[in-house]
Amino acid sequence: MKLLFPWIVLCRHLAVVLTLGTVVQHAGAQGKAHAHGVASINIALEGRTVSVELSVPLHDLIGFERAPRTPPEHQRVAAMAAKLRETTLFGLSPAAQCQPTKVSLVAPVLGWPSESAVAIPAHNKEPDHADLDGQWEFDCLQPALLTQLNVALFDAFAKLHRVEVQLVLAKGQRRDTLRRPAQAIRLD
Repeated sequence: MKLLFPWIVLCRHLAVVLTLGTVVQHAGAQGKAHAHGVASINIALEGRTVSVELSVPLHDLIGFERAPRTPPEHQRVAAMAAKLRETTLFGLSPAAQCQPTKVSLVAPVLGWPSESAVAIPAHNKEPDHADLDGQWEFDCLQPALLTQLNVALFDAFAKLHRVEVQLVLAKGQRRDTLRRPAQAIRLD
C-alpha cells in the first residue's frame, strides 16, 4: 500500500494538469469570455516540470485582433512573437535551477496553427475577437526550492492591466489575481 499512494497522488495531479490544458484549448474553440486588458494564466507544478499556459486577447498584445495588413502591423506581430518566445517573461526562483524546455504559441488568426487550433470557417473571414494561447514549460533541477514565479507581462505589454491566475501545486489548487504593477506569484 505504501508504494501505491505516491502513484495515486501523481495520477491525480497529472489529471488536473491535463484538465487545465484541455480547458484552455477548448475554451478558445467555444467562444470563451474575452475581456480586453485581462490575461489568464494556468500554472502547474508536477515533479520537476513547471507548465505555464497563457490566454490573452491579441488586442492587448498588438493592438488589433485580425491578420496584419500593413508593414507596421507585421512588425508589431514579429515584435510580440519575439517577446513571447523569451522565456524570461516567467521568472522562476533562481535557486530552483529551472531551464526552459518548450515554448508554443497559437493564434489561428495570425496563421499560427497547432493541433488545438480551430480553423476559421470560410464564411466568417475574421472573428470578432481573437486570442493568443501560449504554453511554456520548464525543467527544474531543485523544484523544492521554487517559491515564486515573476510574471513580466505588464512590462512587456502596456495594455494588460490584470492577470487571472489558476495554480495547481502539490499542496492543492488556488486562484490569484495580479494587478499592475504586481508581478510575483507565490508558489509555496
